[in-house]
Amino acid sequence: MSRPPARGERRVRAARFVVATLNPDKLRELMRRMEGVEPARRSARFRTVCVACDPDRPPIVAEGALEGRITETPRGAGGFGYDPVFEVAGTGRTLAELSFAEKSALSHRAAAVANLVRKLRET
Repeated sequence: MSRPPARGERRVRAARFVVATLNPDKLRELMRRMEGVEPARRSARFRTVCVACDPDRPPIVAEGALEGRITETPRGAGGFGYDPVFEVAGTGRTLAELSFAEKSALSHRAAAVANLVRKLRET
């Protein structure tokens, strides 16, 4: 990660940056890469995909997503990882500025699991 992304380069994959929780340099690197990027081009998404596998049936796939954007500066004291720079669409607040209850209601992980449970019940 020693160079900025080239124009048109694929989006950041969270797996490459997931250690932001343990390594604040990763969050700083993301912010460095976003320097000069106009607000309209700072869209971001947390996405979780859950798959139920059974050898006798095709896999059942479900997902959940949380839409937002990357802020220009970190805000808020709650949460971890990218929460201070992920502004949730329609709220004007970062995940780090939301209460635990608010974050739980918006959770992309919980949505993915709920969607998977619904699909499993339908089969």
